[in-house]
Formats: sequence, structure tokens, C-alpha cells
Amino acid sequence: MSSSIITNRTDPHPLAATPDRSTGLDAPFLPLRAFLDLAGQLLRGLPETVWLEATIVASKAGRSGHTLELVEAGAPVGQGGALRVFLAGAVLDRISSSIGGPVEAGLLVGMTTVLKVSPQWSSRYHLGARVLDLGRDTTQSLAQKRLEQLRQALRREGLYDRQRRLPMPRDVTRVAIVHPAGAAGYADIAATLARWEGAGLLVIRSHAVPFEGASAPQALATALRAAVEPLAGSRPDLVLMVRGGGSRAGLAVLDHETIVRAVALCPVPIACGLGHAIDNDLLLCEIAWRNLDTPSKALACVAELMRAPARQVRGALEAITSLAGQRLQAEEIRLQAYRSGLTAQGGRCLTGAEADVDRVFAEVRIAIGAAGARCRQAMSDLRHMMAALHATVPLRIDAAARASRDLRVQVSSGMRMRLSAIDPGEPAWRSVVQAAGTQLHLQAAGLRPLRDAVGTAATTSLDRSAAALVAAEAIVAAASPETVLARGFALVRGPDGRVIRTVAAAHEAHGLTLHLHDGDVAAVVEA
Repeated sequence: MSSSIITNRTDPHPLAATPDRSTGLDAPFLPLRAFLDLAGQLLRGLPETVWLEATIVASKAGRSGHTLELVEAGAPVGQGGALRVFLAGAVLDRISSSIGGPVEAGLLVGMTTVLKVSPQWSSRYHLGARVLDLGRDTTQSLAQKRLEQLRQALRREGLYDRQRRLPMPRDVTRVAIVHPAGAAGYADIAATLARWEGAGLLVIRSHAVPFEGASAPQALATALRAAVEPLAGSRPDLVLMVRGGGSRAGLAVLDHETIVRAVALCPVPIACGLGHAIDNDLLLCEIAWRNLDTPSKALACVAELMRAPARQVRGALEAITSLAGQRLQAEEIRLQAYRSGLTAQGGRCLTGAEADVDRVFAEVRIAIGAAGARCRQAMSDLRHMMAALHATVPLRIDAAARASRDLRVQVSSGMRMRLSAIDPGEPAWRSVVQAAGTQLHLQAAGLRPLRDAVGTAATTSLDRSAAALVAAEAIVAAASPETVLARGFALVRGPDGRVIRTVAAAHEAHGLTLHLHDGDVAAVVEA
């Protein structure tokens, strides 16, 4: 931007007078003070304010402001015009307030900008100017530079994405809301929040603070710290920061470093709904946990977070149900295959077992028959033995008695002959004969008890053996299938001759045969 200076002067130029020849000089003669005063008078004809386009190449801080050095925009280095201007601290504060945060004059260095200045003249500093304002583009550039500096500082400190790293609340039941007092944006969602609170779904706490003006940064930072205080016994699950529609300039204060740092350091997720979609370029929106454009979208976010646990539980239930169904189906298939295998194996085992039982049953019958035959043979042998003993023992005893008598006679004859040879007298012979007779009678008397004892023992032993054989024969007879059937039992066989042992097998068989002790009977299983 450029501006031409036009002066309408009718008076003759102060230095246009005829040169003073008395001094010997060919030009007017003036003291320095008079010359500077005359130059000041000439410059006072400039407009009171003017917009200058220039490049700021240096900034020097002073007690009440900054001195900026300007050079002609686009001119080569060292060429073109140059001017020093003064930027007062009050003007810089006003610019800082308009862009929502403190601005350092050093940010202006290197910028080609438009400045609104008031020209000034000083006999010491000569031509200068006071900066009254900066062009809109310059103000926006300063705001972007300031935000970029703050953004980089937050990144270095690890605060830029601290909010976005916070986990999603597991269950939203407590919500704190920071909003302007009487804001239309909050009123749009307050009724719905009150209805949810009345239904016991939420506990709400409101923090009404100014969102504009010089006090807004500190008030908002204080409200954000108060918002995370315990609510219903615990910290809020979510903080809403909402503001209805308004001027874009009114949002600039929300990028104040105090507010931005308060949001970044908040330990509770913050969801912002600050106006419209075009307002999303705020640094505050970048660092918040969620940026939702408008209060209505912030309310929808709360509803979604409230529904999320139920949706997760429903999804988990469906996944569990599906997995359980798959597992059950797999188990059913496995069990069915296992049952089929068991059925086949059981059928084979039952068939083999039935064959084994039939074979064992036949072997038992044969063994019982053989045992009965052996018992009967043993009884017959015992009877013959007893008869032989009864017949032979008395004969042997009688033979022994006769042999004893014969021996006695022989001994008596021998003794008589020997005694006759020794002593023909009768007394000696009689005494010997009597002694021998006595001895023989004693031996005969001793043989009779022996004969009786032997006979009695043999009889007793034979009787016991006979009784044992009779008992064994009774046991064998009792264990025989014929005896079991005679007691009222029946043997069930299928049409193929297999022994039926279970109710299930009986139902599966088509036609049964009952074997009784006196014959067979056909049977049918009723359902």
C-alpha cells in the first residue's frame, strides 16, 4: 500500500529569498537550530496519520515500547528509503488482546507489512513516526506466528497431544460443562442434559464463565481447574467446553496461552463445541481430546459415550454367543462322531462278549457235567472201597487170630517137646504151657480192640468222604443252567440266537425267545 503526500501551499518557500551577498555566500545562511526548526515547519504539512508499506528489519526494546527500523519494501539491501518508528507498549497490548494472546515485537522482524503511523519530527531524532496500528494481514500473521511458537513449546513439553492420549471414558455418568453465562449454545443442550439427569443417567455440574474480554483467559483457566474437582464422589468422566455461535474475533481469546495450557494439563478428557465448523482452526481445538464443532455435536458425543458400554457389552455378548455356538457345534460334531465310534465299538464288543459268554456258558456246562461225572465215579469208588474194607478187614483180623492160635499150638508143642527133653516131669511143662497160653490170650485180647478201632476209623472216613461228595454234587447240580431255569428264571435270546442282556437290546430285537426249564416261549417287546 502506498500513499502520496500532497500539500497546497501558496506562501513562498522560506529559503527562496535572494542570497545574502554581504556574507560572500551564494546560498541562504541559517544556524543549525533555525534550519531544523524550518525543516520541522515544512514536515508539519504532512497528514496526521498515514499507512506505510515497509519491511521491518530490526526491533529494539525500550522502557515504554519498541523502536522498529523500516526499509523500503522490495528494495535491494543498502538501497532505498529507511525510517525508524516507535511502537508503544499500549499499542502492542491492544494488538495482543485482539489476537487473543501476548505478542512479542520480535515477531515483526522480517515481515513486510502495512503500518498506520503518525509522522513526527524531532530536532534530535529528525523524521520519525509513532505506530498506531498494524494492517489486518499483519495482525493475522502475528497471530499465526504466536500460535506456532506456542504449538512448538507444547510439543517440546509433551503437552501438545496429552489430551488426545487420554483413554476413552469407560462409562460416562458425570459431566462438567464450562460455558458462557446465558449462552444460546448452552441453552440448546441444557434441556436435554437436564432430562438425562432427571432420568438418573447423568450427574451434571455447570461452570458459567466469560469467554470474551480481558478477564476471560484467567476465568476460563480457573473454571477448567474447578471442573475436574470431585463430582458425586469422583472426578467427572468428561468435561464439555461449549460456546454458541458468535463473531470469529470473539474466539481469538480462546487461544490465549493460559487457556491452552489449562486444557492441555487437564487430567479429564475435554470435548469442545465452540461454534461452527469454520471455527476449528483454534489451537485449543487441536489439543482438546475431541473437537466437535458445535454444542449439539458435543451433546451427541456424550450420548454416544453413554451408549458405548452397552454397545460393547452387546458386541461382547454376541461374540461370546457366536463363539459358544461354534464351540458347541464343534463339540456336538465331535460327540456325535465319538458316540458313533462308541456305538460301533460297543456293538463289536457286545458281539464279542456275547460270543464269549456263550462259549463260557457252554464250557461251564461241560465242566459241570464232567465234575458231576467225576463226583459220581468217586462215590462209586468209595462205596466199593468201603465194601472191600468191610469184607477184608474182619477176614484179615480172623486170619491173624487163627495164625496166632496156630502159633500158640506150635509153640506149645515145641515147648512141650523141649521141656520133655529137659524135664520129663509134668509140673514144668504145665507151667510153661500156662504161661504161653496166658501170653497168647493177652495178644488176642489186644488184637480185638485194634480190629474194632480200624473198622470204626475206616467207616468214619468213608462216611465223611461220601458226605463231602454228596455236598459237592448238590452244589454242581445247583449251579447247572437247568437248575437255575427250574427255579423260575428265563434265558432271553434274540432271533439270531444272541443272549439279550439289556432293555435297549430287547427293543432293538425283532422277536424274542424265552428259554424256560421245560421249553421255549416266543415273546414280543411292547413299547
